[in-house]
Parts: sequence; structure tokens; C-alpha cells
Amino acid sequence: MSNSSRLNPCLIIAGPTASGKSWLAEELAEKLEGLIINGDSMQVYKDLEIVTAQPKLAGHHRLYGVLNPDEQSSVAWWRDRALEEIEQAHVKGKRPIVVGGTGLYLNALMHGLSEIPEVPADIRQHVRQLCDEQGVEALYEKLQGVDSAAAANLKPQDKQRISRAYEVKLATGRSLLEWQEESIGPAPYRFFIVLLLPPKSELDQRIAERFSHMVVSGAVEEVQKLEGNPHKAIGVSEIQKYLAGECTLEQAIEKSIIASRQLAKRQGTWFRNQMSPDRLIDHVPTQDDVEEILRRYLV
Repeated sequence: MSNSSRLNPCLIIAGPTASGKSWLAEELAEKLEGLIINGDSMQVYKDLEIVTAQPKLAGHHRLYGVLNPDEQSSVAWWRDRALEEIEQAHVKGKRPIVVGGTGLYLNALMHGLSEIPEVPADIRQHVRQLCDEQGVEALYEKLQGVDSAAAANLKPQDKQRISRAYEVKLATGRSLLEWQEESIGPAPYRFFIVLLLPPKSELDQRIAERFSHMVVSGAVEEVQKLEGNPHKAIGVSEIQKYLAGECTLEQAIEKSIIASRQLAKRQGTWFRNQMSPDRLIDHVPTQDDVEEILRRYLV
């Protein structure tokens, strides 16, 4: 018996928004006596259940709606809590099922995470302002001046990674590369990865139908309770503009649908390039997929 086969199992269900992850997780949880653990960076927020498409919570759901909308989540914060929930699932004789579309979260769980301290908000804001005012090329030159090794590994147009490397250097005095060398290893579980990648046409239709249903179900009222406070969940800023009289409800819905489709495209690209699944489902999942996963997962 290999070392990996002696590890406790953990099922991962990944895929872009509206691909059918929640339905599949529910079906498998029922068959496996599973505990569903949220792996989506937006579904951790309370008071945004409709806009973030959170499932109807039951006793077998964890890490849904656990943060206030004005609180900050992070990959490290989520990973620590996901590990706690996975361990508790095994203690209780349950099968942990981690489901979500935030690839960075799932990757950190399966492959580890660099032990980088949290960057203070004022430094992060300072770096973003520099980038907005002077441009990414100027920020890249600044990074070269303080951390040439990190800069050498980045493209001069990579705004996100350049900003990250620069803010870490400012906040800690150390290179991002040094922190990455002191990384936390993979979680000690045997992962079985199911990746959902339905065709774009199916996703586009499901996204449009889902957001229209959100509005009928009370998304506008949910956003209104935020009292104008910003939030990065798709639909919040669009509905806030409608509430402020800056657009019609139909325009807010259309803009939210477009933003959701763009997110789904980015998620699909990330998963195709970064994840090696044990089971790839290239359509919206069905009961046949449930049965096949059970056969393969329980071997």
C-alpha cells in the first residue's frame, strides 16, 4: 500500500460559476454522508446569500456566510479554516467535499501556500494608487530598484504580480521569492478532483437565467441593505448604480450577466491551465456523473 493510499480522502469539486458545482456536491453529499465545505471567495460573506448564489444551508454546509461584508478574507485565512473543517469531517466519520470556483483557494489547499505575512491595508492602497497614477511600467521599475530578483521573474505588464511583489517587499523588507521558499506544504489528504467545464453556450445561458432569478428572489433588496457600501461580489456595484438612479434595472442585470460571463471565462482558463483533475466533466453534471464519481472515488 502506498503512502498516499493511507491518507484520509477529500473530494474537490471545481469549476467556473454556474457550472453545476453546488448541485453535484449536494448529490454526492447525500450518497457519501458528506460535509460540504465552501471553496468560493465570495460565498464566505453573510448578508449576500442571493447575490453570491449560496446554496440553501443545511447541517452539512461549512464556511458559507461566515464573514461580514466589510471583513477581508484571504487565501491563508480560508485554508486554515478549510483544514479545520476537513479534519472535523473525518473525526465525525463524514466525507469532506470542498466545492468552489476560486482556484487560488483550492490550489493552496492541495499544493501548499507561501507563509507571507498579511500586507497592511495602507501599503496595499499605496501600491494600487502608484500603479493607477503612474502606470504598471513605472511600478515595475520601482520593483526592479528594490527587488531585482522578483522583477526578473515577471513580465513588465503583469500588473497583479508586480503589485504583489512590490507590496510584500515594502511591508516585510524581504523579497517575495524568499517568502515563497519558506512555503507551507500540501495538506495531508488524498484528493480526488472533479472539474466541471461545460461549453460556453451552456454557461452563458445558465448565468443569464441564474441572475434573473436572483433579482426575482430579492437581490436588489439584499444589496440595498448594504447602504451603499462597496463590495467586489458581482452584481453589488451594478445594482447599487440602479438604486442610485444611474441606470435601469435591466441595464444593471445585463451588466451583471456580462461580468459573470467574463468571470466564468477567466475561471475556465485558470482551471484548464492549472488543474489536473481525476474526472473532467465537459457538460452540466447529471445523475450519471454522480454514479460514475461514486464508483471511481470509492475504489
